[in-house]
Amino acid sequence: TVHESFVATIPLVFCEAEKMDPNTQFLKVMMIDEPAILDQAIARIPQEVKEKYTVLKSAPYFLEILDKRVNKGTGVKSLADVLGIKPEEIMAIGDQENDIAMIEYAGVGVAMDNAIPSVKEVANFVTKSNLEDGVAFAIEKYVLN
Repeated sequence: TVHESFVATIPLVFCEAEKMDPNTQFLKVMMIDEPAILDQAIARIPQEVKEKYTVLKSAPYFLEILDKRVNKGTGVKSLADVLGIKPEEIMAIGDQENDIAMIEYAGVGVAMDNAIPSVKEVANFVTKSNLEDGVAFAIEKYVLN
């Protein structure tokens, strides 16, 4: 996204798939469209691509294709290793498919009430929704108490 490009100081490049250099290596490929269009696109992605890369929706309108070795879970683990923090000392909160690995890694995995079903399935707890200050509620309940 434009925001991610700005924050990470990585240039944002738009190119039609047919014009892409097959030798170019990408950190992330993202498609932004209506949810139904993204679902159709996911269904058309070849199985060998799904086996080689992580294919997920990080929001209803965002389809991401990432290196299988990189996700929020591996990021949190890397930071925890540097800081000497054990998984059981970590709480992770999420609502979308790209949060699953992080929630599974954390000792306390929390799904927002408005999370997609697959996030709720892997979480230890479900907190209130984004509109009900669910993050603050989870921090007060599981960290500050």
